[in-house]
Formats: sequence, C-alpha cells, structure tokens
Amino acid sequence: MDRTTAAKPRQTFVLELNEVNFNVLSDLATAGRLPAFNRLFQTHSAIPTIAQESYAKLEPWIQWVSAHSGLTQAGHGAFNLTDAQHASFDQLWDVLEDAGIGCGIVSPMNARRGRLHKGFYLPDPWSVARDAYPEALAPIDQFVSERVNNHNISLEKGSSRAAFAEACLELGISPRGLARLGWHYLLSRIDPHRKWRLAAQFDRFVVEATLAMMRQRPVGHVSVFLNSVAHYQHHYWTRHNPQRWAQVAPDLFRQANPLDATVLRDEDDPITYGLMAYDRIVARIRRRLPDAQLFVMTALSQVPFDGYEGGRGFYLYRPYDHEALAKALDLDALRVVSLMSRDLMLYFKTDAARSRAMARLKACRIGTEPLFSFTEEPDSRLFVKVAYTFQADDNTLIEHGTEPPLPFAPLFKLITFKTGHHHPEGFLLCPPALAPSRDLLVDGRLPVERMFDVLLSAHGIAALARVEREQVRCAS
Repeated sequence: MDRTTAAKPRQTFVLELNEVNFNVLSDLATAGRLPAFNRLFQTHSAIPTIAQESYAKLEPWIQWVSAHSGLTQAGHGAFNLTDAQHASFDQLWDVLEDAGIGCGIVSPMNARRGRLHKGFYLPDPWSVARDAYPEALAPIDQFVSERVNNHNISLEKGSSRAAFAEACLELGISPRGLARLGWHYLLSRIDPHRKWRLAAQFDRFVVEATLAMMRQRPVGHVSVFLNSVAHYQHHYWTRHNPQRWAQVAPDLFRQANPLDATVLRDEDDPITYGLMAYDRIVARIRRRLPDAQLFVMTALSQVPFDGYEGGRGFYLYRPYDHEALAKALDLDALRVVSLMSRDLMLYFKTDAARSRAMARLKACRIGTEPLFSFTEEPDSRLFVKVAYTFQADDNTLIEHGTEPPLPFAPLFKLITFKTGHHHPEGFLLCPPALAPSRDLLVDGRLPVERMFDVLLSAHGIAALARVEREQVRCAS
C-alpha cells in the first residue's frame, strides 16, 4: 500500500501529558493561570478520548502502548511495565521511519527503540533496556533514570555528574536550562519542603534536552512524555481546589495525608504548580517551533480517589532497597531491577528458581492481606508489585511461611498517600485540519489506539485499516 502523499507535511511535535485531568487544566486556563494553554484552546480542536478497557487495564504502561501501536491491549499484550520492550509489534516511529520520516522519541512509556535510526531515542526512566540512541545520550539517560526510577534526586549519589554535564554541553542544552535545574536542586537542599518541585523541573529539563537534540539531528516527528502532574495528582489532590473536589470525593478529603506535613508548606498546591510548568513548556515549544504541528494528548486521566471498600488503597509502599528485600526473602534472583512506584522485576537463572521465589512471595502476608502480587514473564522473569495498601506502623510484621516474621518498617517506606486514580477519559488537542475524522470516533470520542492513525495522517500517511493494524509486526 502506498501510504505517502506527494506533499511534504510540516514537522509534528507531540506533547504527551500523562494522566492530566482536562477539567483541572481548563479551569486553570479559564482563570488566567495558564496563558499558553488558553491560546492553544483558541487555535486547536479539543477532542475527548476514551480508553475502552476494564479498570485493571487503565494503566499508563498499557494505554500509552495502545496509543503508540494502534492496538488495543488484547492486540499488543502489554500488561506490566517493560512488557513492550520484549514484544514485536510495530510502534508509530517504526512506521514513520520506514516511510523516510526521522523521529525523535523521548521517554515513551513502556516502549522500545525498534527500527528508529534516523533520529534520536531516549527511553523512559523505568526501562530495563537502556537503548538510548545515539550512544552520546547514554550518560543523560542513566543520570535521569537513576534519579526517577530509584526515587532519589540527589546529585551526590548515582552516576557521574561530570559525564552528565559533559553530555549536556556536547548536546547543546542551554546553560540556562541546566542552571535552572541546578538552582532548584540547591533550593531543595536548603529547604526540603521544595523537593517536590523537582519533578516538574525535570520535565522542563527533558523538553530542553529534546529541543537541543532537534538542533543536532533534524527530524520530522517528535514526541515527549511528561509525568510530573500525574505524580502530583496521585499524591496531592487534597491540596487542589478542595471546595470543588471535596464534593466529588468526600471520603478522600476527610482523610489526613501523612505526607503533607513533611513534604509541603501550607500554601503549596503541586497540581497547579505542575500545570503552570507545563504551560511554560507549551510557550517554549511555540516560540522555538512556530511552524510545527503541535499535538497535546493524554492516554487516560485521573480523578480524585475515594478509597476502596474497607479503607483499602490509600497507602502505597516501596522497598527501601530492592536487592536487600530480595536477600531478606531468600529469592535467589540473578538480577533485581526497581521500576516505577511499587514495582520491581526479578530475573532468575531457571523457571524452577522463579517458581521457588513465587512460593516465597505468595507466603508473605500482613495479617490476612497478601504483601505482593506478581506475574510470570518470559525468559524466567517475574514482575512483582507491593500489593499491601493499608496503614502500617513500626509494629507491623510480615509473616512468610514457617520462618520468624520480618519487621515491615525497616524494609518498606510509604511513598504515596493515594489521592488520585485512573480514569478512561482523556483528551487530544490538535490543529483543526488534522482533527480525527468521524469514522475514527466512538460516541464522539477518540479511542486511545486510534491516536496512532491521527498521527500517521498528520504526516500524510493513510490510517491503517483495523485488520492491517492488528497484523503489523516488526522483526526488531
């Protein structure tokens, strides 16, 4: 099939804003807090989107795979973080680069480089395949990954600061962008109540790095994934417009967030702060790339979280040291990789070794509640999640079979008092001429997997028929 047209489309820039709630965004824009978005609303079409999946599949590491592949979860099969790195379906950039369109792909959630070779690729921080391209990006990839993936933003620990700074300078990242990140880090050292702001500043740095890469390697398609506002919504929704949202989630707003006092000042509103940082990013892209076709999209969103039956779900925990936990439970893993939030990946020499570890993990309970959930993966891997979501204290014990119980507190830390959870509705902002045709919509909303077709069309490539999309596979 000839998918290209004679006319050469303009450069396309896709800003992937993970899980942003459109009502919050539009309310702040209407109030004059987000002038760049306000202008975007006047020049772009706003299309509601929908993830047509059960709640168990409303995860960003599933829905972004659908957006990037044009496949539903049943088609691409990704269920856990990192699954797509071991799969063989085509991604958007595979199709575009095959058509001669160079791509710059930055931090795509649960993805792989695939056949990209004309442009540049920076994997998401939670990737187990550190496949940055070109290789000069590896120090930046490692530096950011260590700090995001391990919940450690310290400049003193982890990979070399010198190698990171040298790579940034060689890439041509503006001294202003580097200085801003360093300044916010210094402020967080002086006042720990400013530490939470670093997530948004890392997002701003990622965009500056992208713009620098575009100067060195001109490309026709660019996408950048940003996550700080999703993080703020999960942690701090009770700090945003309580007069409105307390009516939506009254049980949530009656809870006391144990992280507030140690993390935030009384006047802090991280969600507003993060969206204002995104507004500056939009303004920066419009100034730097005035002729680019700008898309802003989510693959799903968040709404306030009111808890599950019996008070479950508010408290989320993460191991302090993933390797130390594996040793304490005698899991005999060859490799332990920490992933986003509560997740980790265990690698074993044999399936038999994995089975023994599964039995040990299954035996771990706090009272009657399981401590872990897990999924068997190919190649003797095991995806593990900390499943316990009740409040724990210094007296909480982990029962694990016939052995003496282990104390919970030295092994796990509270990382989230969950205030937001996933919702199937999202949005797409796009130039009106590139808005999806009616035949792509379902009840007036664009299915997430059809974003793939919309972005192909932006480059003059015909949308793939459903049968073809389900059958497309690559050999990478």
